[in-house]
Amino acid sequence: MQVDELRRIWKEEFLPSIRQEIKIEMQSLKESIVLLTERCNTLEKSQQFLSNKYDTVVQTLQNVKEQATKLDKKYKEATGLLEAKQTKMADMADKTAESFISNRMFARRNTTVLEKGLLRDHWCPENKS
Repeated sequence: MQVDELRRIWKEEFLPSIRQEIKIEMQSLKESIVLLTERCNTLEKSQQFLSNKYDTVVQTLQNVKEQATKLDKKYKEATGLLEAKQTKMADMADKTAESFISNRMFARRNTTVLEKGLLRDHWCPENKS
């Protein structure tokens, strides 16, 4: 084989075959690139969705924490007021009980005096015996 014959075979047989194989591989690679690009876009959208949800969750957690703090403060205030009112009511109950006992003792003493006739004679002199 001579150089001219080798060039002709290369140009007519080998080169078109090699070009065809390269073209087929290029088409396959282009399709793979399109699929990979679509997958990357899908992942990017998912990542953006998750990022937005994360931001929402963080904001929601901050709001819940603020409300929990406010509720805890109100609970402590209400508990303090309730305890103060309970103490006040207990004091009033004690004073009422003391007053009741004192009045009852006074009533007993007066009944004893009336039974002896001392007050009757003092207040009703016409009934003196």
